[in-house]
Amino acid sequence: MPDSFVLKERPLGGLFLAEQPEASSLPLDEQRQRHIIFFTDGAVSTEEEVLERVRRGIRNFRLFTFGIGPAVNRAFISSLARLGRGTSEFLQLDEDIETAIIRFHDRLSYPLLTDLRLRWEGTTAWDMAPVELPDLYYGQPLQLCARFRPGAGARLILSGRCGGADWEKSLPLPAVQARDEMILRTWARARIDALKEELHTESRRASRHRDEVISLALEYHLVTDFTSLVAVQEEAVSQTPATRLKVAVPLPRGLEKEGFLADSCLNYSMMMPNLQAAPAIAHQLRSHVSFRLTERSGSQPENVLAGLARRQKAGGSWGDAEAAMEWTCAAVLAFIRSGYTLARGPYRRILEKAVDWLMRQAPVDTLAQQMRALALWEMKQFCSHPLLNGVGAAEEAIVHSIPEPDFRVVRTPAQLRLAAMSRVNVEIRYTPQGGEVGELWLECLKR
Repeated sequence: MPDSFVLKERPLGGLFLAEQPEASSLPLDEQRQRHIIFFTDGAVSTEEEVLERVRRGIRNFRLFTFGIGPAVNRAFISSLARLGRGTSEFLQLDEDIETAIIRFHDRLSYPLLTDLRLRWEGTTAWDMAPVELPDLYYGQPLQLCARFRPGAGARLILSGRCGGADWEKSLPLPAVQARDEMILRTWARARIDALKEELHTESRRASRHRDEVISLALEYHLVTDFTSLVAVQEEAVSQTPATRLKVAVPLPRGLEKEGFLADSCLNYSMMMPNLQAAPAIAHQLRSHVSFRLTERSGSQPENVLAGLARRQKAGGSWGDAEAAMEWTCAAVLAFIRSGYTLARGPYRRILEKAVDWLMRQAPVDTLAQQMRALALWEMKQFCSHPLLNGVGAAEEAIVHSIPEPDFRVVRTPAQLRLAAMSRVNVEIRYTPQGGEVGELWLECLKR
């Protein structure tokens, strides 16, 4: 079971991970995989220092990054995740962060392959990137760049752990490969990134690495820290004296220009790391130095399913006491009828807990028995899962025993529940009150 730590930025854009290494210095636990989750816009001026601290202190942790805002530092945020053998995700201001967190939690709950290793048979390979392979999660591809000597029978063996068991895949390598400029440029970029990381860990070979970066960049026309593309015009076509023009640079939507203005307040950032000591200066720093994202204009109605996922109890149910059975069954049916099951969509972990809770319940009356059987039976119609192995003919018989409504207009909570369970076309003249379970039954009817 993973431990997770959520890290935030400090004022002035200083990275928590770089300045407060408590999370990365916690003792290791052989029974747990530790995850560090980092939310940031990546707006820091000491990228190399931060990356170096992560490189030294990450150990066997996994670092996952979320870039939030319209102008995030994608290269830096992606590098953090790559060093931490995790993944990165980017969100705009108007995107729902809760949905992204649920999707992330679902992906994290289902690591497809861990502890990946490579073995080359019938050939030799060099200049491989990445050197250390990341874990693979649901929907995540593995991109590997390397140079190898083609030959008959050459194979690449990829092995690791899948669901606690050993896993291995053998991939045949082509004996002859035509020159592909796109593949070569992709490899060159990956090789340059690897060399740049080695520049910070192998200072004695810095000059050699720098020369190789320049050589690769010139050969494959890539922009790096040491090379750039320059347009040179040797002929003068105008005799007019040069004048300086001020060119407006528009800000990304959602950012305020005050966040980019440098003034005398910047001098305090190095002198006063503890902002609690000087409230007045702290206020200036937060006002003039920190990036400030504008508030979202207009409020979007809350997604019902996202709200359900957030309010699920630790045991897997919704509702309290006697109402828990009805709330949970209605919630599960709402997810199912929206296309989410134990095998599909970002709510799989949420539904696993709910179904496990339902399987452990003993219905106290006929209505509870019908609701429980319907939720489990519908789930089994759409997916196959070990949790549903005990669901079968008994539940199907109960479902078929649910009576057809003898009304065509819904006016009461009981009628709404029966209409949703029977999935019939009815006219709704009943409005559920705020927080009432009837809102979930109404969701079931909308699908």
